[in-house]
Amino acid sequence: MRTFLTACALLILLPAIGPAGEAAEESTFILLNIVSTSNMSRFELVFTNTDDDSLVRISNEAQRGRVVTSGAAFILQEIPAGRYFLSAVNQVYDQDIQPVARLRETRDYIELRPGAINYIGNVHLEIDDRRGRNELDVSYEASSSTLIAAVSGERDTFRQHDVFVTMVGERPVPVDKSLLGL
Repeated sequence: MRTFLTACALLILLPAIGPAGEAAEESTFILLNIVSTSNMSRFELVFTNTDDDSLVRISNEAQRGRVVTSGAAFILQEIPAGRYFLSAVNQVYDQDIQPVARLRETRDYIELRPGAINYIGNVHLEIDDRRGRNELDVSYEASSSTLIAAVSGERDTFRQHDVFVTMVGERPVPVDKSLLGL
């Protein structure tokens, strides 16, 4: 029975292991907070990987339960490492997803280092829908309160991974974890 369980475990693990025993696709964590001026509270950001055009969807629904004593909210989601750009913003109504804007590919990439926590900042969505069509302005801002809230809420994850501040269009900057109280 033990041999059978060991064989089953190997069959499960082998497809995930590439050459020389390395993981086939290395993952990373993206850390952000979605902030909006809209009266709509649920949003989905769609990021496109520049290498393979795969999509990663991140919803602020994930940050609802992650407001800690500082009052700051955050999203910490594991995704494949790589370079991404924000390609779409959607509003979520119950089970219905409505596009707010489709964004063209730009040179404003976010480089997510493998095996690390990559803080891309607070993503500010300013939506003007007064003229019957949505106009969207997206900006990014680093916020120490978001980073501190995430460390407080996910201390074990932060202890296990390197941390980078990865602002749009900039190279990732390593964070001295002792500055985060780790």
